[in-house]
Amino acid sequence: MLMPMASGTSQGVAATTLTLGCLGFARGGFSVNHMDIAPKYAGVVMGISNTAGACLVGCRSFCPAHQVAHAWHLVAKLFVDA
Repeated sequence: MLMPMASGTSQGVAATTLTLGCLGFARGGFSVNHMDIAPKYAGVVMGISNTAGACLVGCRSFCPAHQVAHAWHLVAKLFVDA
């Protein structure tokens, strides 16, 4: 969202640096949470959460736009009822 507003090279570099810096903080917080939940099994917990996220994205790609809300409800029910 910042890049289209950049009027020069220095503003473009600043926007890119700011964006990548924020992404770095987000990624660091993601990894720390898995270490906090289960330090001994952090890799397994991360694998399970990434698999669940990939399954949700995969389910979304098969749904027409008008059925998205209903599809997410069904996927959430699948994981909650399991």
